[in-house]
Amino acid sequence: MRYRLPLLAIIALIGTMVIAVPVLARQPATADCTFILGFKTLKGLIDAAEGPTTVGECLENQRFDAHGNAEQRTAGGLMVWRKADNWTAFSDGYRTWVNRGEDGLHVQINGATAMLAGPDGTALGTVTLTQGPFGVLIAADLSGLTPGGHGFHIHEFGTCSPSFAAAGGHFNPGGTGHGFLDEGGVHAGDTPNIYAAADGTARADIFTAAVTLELDADHSLFDADGSAIIVHEKPDTYGADPGAGGRVACGVIQRNAIG
Repeated sequence: MRYRLPLLAIIALIGTMVIAVPVLARQPATADCTFILGFKTLKGLIDAAEGPTTVGECLENQRFDAHGNAEQRTAGGLMVWRKADNWTAFSDGYRTWVNRGEDGLHVQINGATAMLAGPDGTALGTVTLTQGPFGVLIAADLSGLTPGGHGFHIHEFGTCSPSFAAAGGHFNPGGTGHGFLDEGGVHAGDTPNIYAAADGTARADIFTAAVTLELDADHSLFDADGSAIIVHEKPDTYGADPGAGGRVACGVIQRNAIG
């Protein structure tokens, strides 16, 4: 004798199939996401380490180089992936989470460096920038300067060629006036003078909340045209007219490599 399903069971089965079809049809295609295994692994590690709750999902703006390496912008920041060893990293502009496979997850504070040189190309030292939760710490370690005070500014363009004039004026996204002592305001790129010793060396730590290394902020030093550090021949007056004279050193601010 043949077994027959009750009519209600058949109706219920058909209803389940009808409901399931449109749900499956709405799922995104996985073809564009298969390469980001490392990204997905990194996201899990970050979440487990109580990092950002949302790193971002697979988007359509992935970019590849000739070696198959990839980068992908998400709602939270930037991910990069190195195909050869499945090395992945995610940066939200303040911290970088790096997954080096067997070494596990590492967290580092993002930073940047400017290698300063004179007009003749002579190396004059380095300026390092470290992003903190309340602003940026700028550390200058320089040599080859004339003894005494020097204006020390962040300028609006990330280039020092063909001459230091190419760096433009002070970094000033807010369009304010110049000078700590001027009623017109202070440029975001204005910082205190630095002072070189008799041997031409200068060491200074400067903290500023007027700039950031974070992504997509109005006062980010990594806007479309970058930024640079300029040292002037004379000290800044801190007034409406800087009065700092010529530019004796320049260095493009470049984000430190992650990893």
